[in-house]
Amino acid sequence: MISAVFPLPLLVLPGGVTRLRIFEPRYLSMVKQVMKNQLGFVLCQYAEERAHQVPEFAGYVKIIDFNQDKAGQLLIDVYCEHWVQIEEVWVDSENVRHGRIKRANDALWPETSQAHDNDSTAAQLEQLSLALQQVFAANPELANLYPQPQFNDSRWLISRWLELVPLSANQKSALLSLPYFEQVVDFLHTLFKSG
Repeated sequence: MISAVFPLPLLVLPGGVTRLRIFEPRYLSMVKQVMKNQLGFVLCQYAEERAHQVPEFAGYVKIIDFNQDKAGQLLIDVYCEHWVQIEEVWVDSENVRHGRIKRANDALWPETSQAHDNDSTAAQLEQLSLALQQVFAANPELANLYPQPQFNDSRWLISRWLELVPLSANQKSALLSLPYFEQVVDFLHTLFKSG
């Protein structure tokens, strides 16, 4: 499948929702085409070391809502349906990136460590869930993007934290490539304990 690719300095993972402000003519045209053809597009972080600054894996998003801000700029809410692998990238005449994509495994961190303390992980997840609920309560605009938050779904919870924490694209990529889910939970829990 061929898809438009929109690199931004943000991460969206399966199940995630984000609001984008679209103002560049090339991306307004891209959004128009996507909506006309009832397609999605790839939303990815910049990958400085790769061709056209596009990473190997990214989120395939669909537009779920649109509006205008007070200045008349287009706002779109996008939902990440699944993770894709980007196999080839090129740039069209409007300077929009496109890629040949295929669906990838949505199960980030498919492995569970046998040596890990499950009670410890459960306690850490509970603390991270309560903290995210507080973030949502303090940020109604964010909370409005998630009418049915899944605070008790551990993978949904950790994915939302990875989208929100102020880490570099390289740091987030490193966390996404960890083999064990518990390693990511440990990292995030330690990050919040020290902060």
